[in-house]
Amino acid sequence: MANFNVNRSSLFGQVGVLLRRQGLMVARDPILYLGRFVMFLFVCTFFSIIYVNSRKRVQDQVLYRLWVSLWFVGVPTNFGVIAVYAYNEEFFAVKKEKKNGLSHKKHTLPR
Repeated sequence: MANFNVNRSSLFGQVGVLLRRQGLMVARDPILYLGRFVMFLFVCTFFSIIYVNSRKRVQDQVLYRLWVSLWFVGVPTNFGVIAVYAYNEEFFAVKKEKKNGLSHKKHTLPR
């Protein structure tokens, strides 16, 4: 019979625990997502005001409509860099937990 440790959970169990932890962190501290939401709203409103004349459906405004579409997609998407930084800080916190022996999660981090 294989050497089986009953204190260890499966990979899916550990992923479930990590997802629940992440969901709880988002519910307790939604400032990252709320901040991005406010910035998305502000940026899209800003570019809407700048390109207000491009709503006319004439040939002269085609290029401006293209640019406003690019601004709507490109600028808010780059706010993901903030999320990457925040998750990087969380990664180091989890890494420190593992190093200090607070977590036995084998699949949490690579060696």
